[in-house]
Amino acid sequence: MGRIRIAGAILAVSALACGDAAFDSAANDGGGNDASTGDASGDASPGDAVANDSGDDSGDVPGNLLMDPGFEGNGSGTAGCGPYWVATYATLSLSTIARHGSASCMVCSTEGQSGAVETNSSAAGAGLTNPEAGLYQATAWVMPITLDGGATPSAACLQFYEPFADGGGIDLFGSPVDFAVPPPAWSQVYLAANLGPGGTLTLGVFSLPAGTGCMLVDDVALVVQ
Repeated sequence: MGRIRIAGAILAVSALACGDAAFDSAANDGGGNDASTGDASGDASPGDAVANDSGDDSGDVPGNLLMDPGFEGNGSGTAGCGPYWVATYATLSLSTIARHGSASCMVCSTEGQSGAVETNSSAAGAGLTNPEAGLYQATAWVMPITLDGGATPSAACLQFYEPFADGGGIDLFGSPVDFAVPPPAWSQVYLAANLGPGGTLTLGVFSLPAGTGCMLVDDVALVVQ
């Protein structure tokens, strides 16, 4: 079982979610932007959720709901990839290999699980508390990296998690996107879903398969229409 960190609490989810059709956000979807509340569409047009190439990635996407989406704001003394991001079965560290700007987040999976970097709901100003209802579109740019001859992940996917006050919640994973290797190159992962108002919405970027090395993450975006 993997774990998702929501506002300081630990909730269990399937570690196979990215590759399991039961959790696949695109499974049984009719296409387009017609997903019902709680049903994701992995084939919707990215639209303005796609990061552009303007250089400094801190403000590339108009309406981006995320804090420090390009991992450029990690101040002195801050661990991992900055105060607005947390790890799930992974270690996080800044890398100077960046798609834009001067930094990206290196995510190295641990404990034989799919490692992830996720929005930190407990950080001041971060997370999406009581998000409005609408079509949420998320993108991230990912690239595998091999350290000291170790294993290298082959794919990545995105996750939406939104718990409800009654104890239920929405747990959606997008279809995995295979990395372009060789040579290593940046690939974009995408997830869209119509979500209703809830407690706190968390976005996660997962590597696959479980327990296989490190990936770089940059230019993360989340917008709502």
